Amino acid sequence: MSPKANGDHKMSDRLLSAKKIFNEFPDDWNFFGKVSDKMDRLKKLGDNGSMIDALYVADSAAMKKALKLAFPSHFSD
Repeated sequence: MSPKANGDHKMSDRLLSAKKIFNEFPDDWNFFGKVSDKMDRLKKLGDNGSMIDALYVADSAAMKKALKLAFPSHFSD
């Protein structure tokens, strides 16, 4: 799947996936940054459940693991 046009810029596949789940997902999210930096930013943004879901779908395996550790009740059945 190629990046889709969104206004004046193109979004990455990861960003498109995240925005499908959470429309307010930050356009400037760094999917390639350190997990600790991404977790810090998530906490500053407010630990929104939809944001957590979007990250889980779109981000790396290391980030998925960090999300499960930081928010175990979000991922429990």
